[in-house]
Amino acid sequence: MSVLLVFLATQRPSTIPRSSVTLAEQQAASQPTDRLMQQKSLRVRDALIEEEERPYQVWKEEGSRPLRINLDLLTHRARVLVQRGDRKGAAATYKRCMQLEPQDGRAWLGLSQLRRRQGREEEAARLLQGGLRVDPANPYLLQAWGTLQERRGFQDEALASYSRAVKAQPRHAASWVACGLLLAKRRRLDASAQCLRIACLVAPQSYYVWQVSGRQVARFRACCHVLPCSVSLK
Repeated sequence: MSVLLVFLATQRPSTIPRSSVTLAEQQAASQPTDRLMQQKSLRVRDALIEEEERPYQVWKEEGSRPLRINLDLLTHRARVLVQRGDRKGAAATYKRCMQLEPQDGRAWLGLSQLRRRQGREEEAARLLQGGLRVDPANPYLLQAWGTLQERRGFQDEALASYSRAVKAQPRHAASWVACGLLLAKRRRLDASAQCLRIACLVAPQSYYVWQVSGRQVARFRACCHVLPCSVSLK
């Protein structure tokens, strides 16, 4: 009972204003509603907790595949944790994705990239290989494997991996760019230019693609200008 109701109970009926009685009745009647609204408010607050306060929960029934949207959310969560510097949490999240859906190559790739940043190259390579075993036509995994082979000095293997990537997904601009840059290193300038032109066609809004292509064109033109000068001087 509120203080107001206690006060009203001690007063003679003639001294109690009708407005006070009405207010007391309204307050008494509203108390259950207020409690209900408070409970609902708490449930809404719990439902709106920010992602940093509660990790994503992904459920999977026995013998069934998880919903794609759940895997999308979980993969996004892992990337957010990487950006925040929580590598342990990110690794655990990627592993959870792999457990829920081993054929989703994004988790294999994400964990591999994380391990490479940590200097664990061999583990990164094993993860890429594992991802390609379950998802052999994934252009992102193929491009990453090609990049790894290129860093190791195996250019033929890298070109083969880039070729498989663009064959699997002709609109995968990153693979066209990687292939173009490697061909430029091998002095196959015409083939390199063709790869970069295709990258610009399939990703016309990509700043990275245009930036790389512009640099390569500038170098090619510089070579075309410098080479005749060097020949004449020789």
